[in-house]
Amino acid sequence: MQKTMNFFHFRNIQKTCRAVSKINLVRKNVFAKSRSQNLRNVGTITILNDRKNLQYNGFCGNFHVF
Repeated sequence: MQKTMNFFHFRNIQKTCRAVSKINLVRKNVFAKSRSQNLRNVGTITILNDRKNLQYNGFCGNFHVF
């Protein structure tokens, strides 16, 4: 089952990604909330459950969930 998560923006994009076990990875579809309050699908990200970091299109960083 996939849950929809919303986030405002990425932070610490240059942060180094660490290799983790697949058991700690959860794939979720992410929707970005624009200034017009409309949701758009920005793709699927891999969330590291233990550190709440994400990898999206080869980038890693913290994200805000609201």
